[in-house]
Amino acid sequence: MNDSETPHVITFDDVEASLQLRDFEYRKLTRAKRLIAQCPACLDGGGSDALTLTVLSRSGYVALHCDNGCVPLEVVDALKLDGLLRAPRSRDDLAAQHGRQVRIAYLFAEQSSGKAIHAHGLGWFYWSGRRWVEDGGDKRVREYVLRTLRAALNDSLGDPELRKAVAGCETANGIDGVLRIAAALPEFRVEVEELDSDPHLLNCANGTLDLRELALRSHNPDDLLTQITEASYDDTAAGATWEAFLEEVLPNDDVREYPRRVVGMALLGRVEQHILPILTGVGANGKSTLIAAVLYALGSYAMTADPHLFTAGQTSSIGQVDLRGRRIAVVSETDKGAKLAEETVKRLTGGDRIKARKLYQYWVDFDPSHTVFMVTNHPPQVTGDDEALWRRLRVIRFDVVVAARASRRRPGRQAQARRRGDPRVGGARARRLSDRGPG
Repeated sequence: MNDSETPHVITFDDVEASLQLRDFEYRKLTRAKRLIAQCPACLDGGGSDALTLTVLSRSGYVALHCDNGCVPLEVVDALKLDGLLRAPRSRDDLAAQHGRQVRIAYLFAEQSSGKAIHAHGLGWFYWSGRRWVEDGGDKRVREYVLRTLRAALNDSLGDPELRKAVAGCETANGIDGVLRIAAALPEFRVEVEELDSDPHLLNCANGTLDLRELALRSHNPDDLLTQITEASYDDTAAGATWEAFLEEVLPNDDVREYPRRVVGMALLGRVEQHILPILTGVGANGKSTLIAAVLYALGSYAMTADPHLFTAGQTSSIGQVDLRGRRIAVVSETDKGAKLAEETVKRLTGGDRIKARKLYQYWVDFDPSHTVFMVTNHPPQVTGDDEALWRRLRVIRFDVVVAARASRRRPGRQAQARRRGDPRVGGARARRLSDRGPG
């Protein structure tokens, strides 16, 4: 960009001095750092307070806004400020003017942009090379701040103000302050709804799978994916062990097809079928093994939810925030005689936006991407006659007792050894079911 293309700015003091020199009426709102003045460029001469000047930063730069629509450069020309136009200062210059935590936050942004992001209500994430990982306890970003401080200390020779800034941030409180400021900077700030926003992307161990075309590509931080499967995608895997296991525990063809379809649909990452599949049956019948294999293959896309998530009187919005970005959530082993929290079931399986929060954190809103499975020997009691609730409940009975010797052929062991299978078979099924659902 050449000088003629560079945007130019004027300072607050420049504008105020010009208004005083030309006897323009204005009001100064010191606390808000604003001037409200008559616009010198307006042609109607009405004398209304049409021009608003707002200080944008400590550097004193201002934004000019006329309620009558005057172009800012017209206002500058009317104020005879053309000769005072100057190029805006660089980020380095701004950082040099800010003290301690603010200055270090700017330096932190320069050095760690692309390595960390922050979502209000969820906290910090760091890039692992394959996905954005939630930074529990801010351990990774604290390490990044410490690196910034070390680099700044090395650069502080001849810059006593920078040395003071480093010294002021070398405590735990100082680092916390830097992170609070940095969280609002554009280099780090993302909105919750931007995370895991594309339901057709499945982040696998060996790349990101586009379920629309079953095309695998490299991991990309710009996708803002926070989940990842444990299994790698392999388009040559036949899934023979998985199919043999399903035939053993669900010998009925129609019954066996249903969980296949539901799992395939769940991989899409959007709630189109408002259902709650309930896998039930007493004894060694394979239902827990089936779910364990799915949980393992899908990695962080699948979760074991709070067992009381759907129990009347024991639900909590704190546990519900963990559903964000998931494809499958499993509620296991409800207590015998437990009553179903019917309104919670309808809300968490209905496809509406979910409002939840982490402990001691702000509330967040997100679109659901999960399908909930309940796995239990004791189906919960349903006391109401709400048709919308009954329509959601899909009971899958496991009535075959699996012999102990057959456990060696179950998919869990081989899935953990080979780390393959489900993403290929499930991905193809997800593509086929995207328009018609599990039924």
